[in-house]
Amino acid sequence: GHGVGTTWSVIVSSCLDCADVRTEEEAKQELNMLLTQAEQATELRARLRSVGDVVRLARVRTSLNLREFIDATTTYEELMTLRQQLDAPDLRVFEDKIRLRKELLQPVGVEHTPTFYMSNEDPNFLDHIRGRDSFVVKPTHMTESEHVTVIRDGRHAFDVKINGEATRMAGEL
Repeated sequence: GHGVGTTWSVIVSSCLDCADVRTEEEAKQELNMLLTQAEQATELRARLRSVGDVVRLARVRTSLNLREFIDATTTYEELMTLRQQLDAPDLRVFEDKIRLRKELLQPVGVEHTPTFYMSNEDPNFLDHIRGRDSFVVKPTHMTESEHVTVIRDGRHAFDVKINGEATRMAGEL
């Protein structure tokens, strides 16, 4: 039934992560974790996927596999610092919002924020937002929240960060 399909997906997805189990005790711990996840998953309203989809989606890019660098004591800050130091060419897709959506999210069916216009070549976006009173305009690549403009009901919702400084814009037309 419904619960069995969900449970099977969780177990298949999670077991892909068990390749480094070495002892019987580790195996028991992993199995216990899987059974707990399966029980929790049967209580969720989940999108059902085929086993093939789950296996395909569970594969981690080699360049993103940080397993050898982290352990249970690794802090979030340490993880983010480590992630930022990764330099594999296939990770550049995460730096560019347009590439991320087109090359990574769309092919695997991940929905993202509705987009009125995206381009790495043509910055002329005004024709695409004309007549809209609520939208967000932001650069696509590594601007660390600079030059992001949020318009809600025809007014700036927030100040705009430019060159590290907040430029007063909130509430203005």
